[in-house]
Amino acid sequence: MPQTDKHIDLNKGRKYIHEKYGRRLCFSTIFRYCVKGMHGVRLNHVRVGKAIRLTTADIDTFFAQLADAYADSLAKPATTDGSSAHEQAEAEL
Repeated sequence: MPQTDKHIDLNKGRKYIHEKYGRRLCFSTIFRYCVKGMHGVRLNHVRVGKAIRLTTADIDTFFAQLADAYADSLAKPATTDGSSAHEQAEAEL
């Protein structure tokens, strides 16, 4: 199966994100997205020795999944029983 999307390093990934999304991210931020992720979503990558390589498709997928995870977190209620945090604090007093 031929590979259609070539792997790029983190610095080229930073430039791609700036060009496409208009955000300037630090090298360490992209590294953290690969290693730890954000909101339960990790940036797909490949390690080649000590270097980390990713594709532009991986970046686009990561930001799409991140947007979905953020939208899901907004849709969930703050508490499990349906009452607000303010109502719970009032009940404790």
